[in-house]
Amino acid sequence: MAAAGVASTPVVAQASRYTVSLPYIVRAENPPPQPTTSDNLQVAAAGFFGGAGADTAAAVDVAPDGTIVLAGSFPNYVPTAITPIDLTPDTGGSVFRISNDGTQILSQTRFGTMLADLEIAPNGNILICGDAGVALLSADASTVVWRATPGSVKRCALGNDSTAAALVGDQITVYSPGGAVVGSWSLGTGTHNDVAVASAEGIIVATGFRQVSSNLQLPYLRGYRSTGELVWTSYDWDAAPNLGADTRGERVAIGRDGKLYMAGSINGGTGGSVFSRDPKDLRVRLDRERLIITDTYNNPTSVGSVKMAWFGRFNAADGTLLHSQSLLTRLSSGRGNSISILAITADEYGNVFIAGSTAASIQNRDTRQVAGITVGNYAGGEPYFLVMSSNLRQRHIWSPFAAPGGSAGNSPANGVAVRRGTAAIAITLTQGGLITHAPLAPTPAELSDAYLAIWPVQ
Repeated sequence: MAAAGVASTPVVAQASRYTVSLPYIVRAENPPPQPTTSDNLQVAAAGFFGGAGADTAAAVDVAPDGTIVLAGSFPNYVPTAITPIDLTPDTGGSVFRISNDGTQILSQTRFGTMLADLEIAPNGNILICGDAGVALLSADASTVVWRATPGSVKRCALGNDSTAAALVGDQITVYSPGGAVVGSWSLGTGTHNDVAVASAEGIIVATGFRQVSSNLQLPYLRGYRSTGELVWTSYDWDAAPNLGADTRGERVAIGRDGKLYMAGSINGGTGGSVFSRDPKDLRVRLDRERLIITDTYNNPTSVGSVKMAWFGRFNAADGTLLHSQSLLTRLSSGRGNSISILAITADEYGNVFIAGSTAASIQNRDTRQVAGITVGNYAGGEPYFLVMSSNLRQRHIWSPFAAPGGSAGNSPANGVAVRRGTAAIAITLTQGGLITHAPLAPTPAELSDAYLAIWPVQ
């Protein structure tokens, strides 16, 4: 519907001796729904997964029926009353299906020694990948639709049409919905960090960075056809005069809104990096409509040489930047410090969901709560969960998870997902403790241990 305004052709009411012109008013559409803004992350459930030995949570997604799917490494863990389905002789890697309220484990499917990533299609089929290759499973994870062994898969992605892509080293391989290889190509020199499938545009997206000189790293964001032809590039420059901050592409994802999201890192401030410029033209500095600043936690002043984060929303068809924002933490002195983005996505309305780890305090850290419980002490590398409004001008939720009286350092939040009003966050706890609520397991069996939080988006 058009924005509120006056139509060019009036509606005319006639009387016997005069004419009155009444403007036709067109009402604006309601703004998209936004999650509730709160210092209290009111989870439906939060607890641990794992047994004896080191367990890790690598990725999480929400199925169309609301089921939560968690993947990682669980070498000695079989939940009570569950008979696992083994797809390979090695059984350390597991994918669990968990009820929407977090109270019941529905199934366990084991594949290789570790799982690195997963993604779920609109029909519910589950793509998993790790050291045993890549496989597409049925929605209940009981049947293999297809399986391939391109090598140890670092990251994988699944489009809405069930086209899949797997990243192994510098090689991307694309599979049809039936598992046939459609294309396979090298990304060339550099460090290659992630892949996404924009099936509506027929584009495979890759990101990473290249060491372009002895003292400069620059990111790349590229769009390919599924057969490997390069369609567009963003950033991906061989030099950046007067922009000396090392900058990397870390993660890419297609949000539920159909937009492309990229997370990056900067060693130093945004202004000294290529993320301050148009990704198609290094000469064009971003204005405040595309690089959005609201406060000291996204305005990188007084930062020095720290590894801060940045994220952007793009058009997947051509790699044009729509909106972006920096992200950093603050020391007690007020000086900026590091934060990483390890997972990023968006809901159906463009609200942005982020997870990672911090090297200093987020905004109002010590008053934040999870399920009404005030978080414990800060420790370096603690996990966090962040929800940004669709216009990137308001933080709805920004929360750590440390248990009261303790801390949770070196425990990254590796996964975040959202679909139809349910969000899930996956963390690997390596030390300390995390707040639990209505948990399947209230304490870790052994460190490290996987942790899953489920949040009903309000």
